[in-house]
Amino acid sequence: MKKFELTYMMFCDYALQDNNRKVSLLGIFENINAKQFPASIASFVVAGSVKIMDVEVKKATIELEVFDPKDKPIGKNKPTISVNYIPESIGGNERKLNFLFTINAFSFPEKGKYKFKAIVNSEEVGEVILDVKQIN
Repeated sequence: MKKFELTYMMFCDYALQDNNRKVSLLGIFENINAKQFPASIASFVVAGSVKIMDVEVKKATIELEVFDPKDKPIGKNKPTISVNYIPESIGGNERKLNFLFTINAFSFPEKGKYKFKAIVNSEEVGEVILDVKQIN
């Protein structure tokens, strides 16, 4: 049985979460255009939400793995978020975890499709593709 289900995951320029866990995303995008390679982006956010399917889950570690167009991992250190307490469902609402990974000074060595995978408590929950294109 799956313990988690990815609700959404996307790229944006900026994101925030308020005290009520409501997420706001600004500048959602699916691709990056570059004139030359390596290309870099100063900052972006990988934002997502995971539904918790297992009532026994009380803690979570969310990791982000990035793969280049040849499906090779990028970076030695995976961005990680640790959640030490997940509240019980209130009023029948689904239990969920929102995550916001801010990525700074990221370099794309070549054009192609870069894969970003979300992993929660060692369970791969989903992925999203960032298409990096060369323009003239």
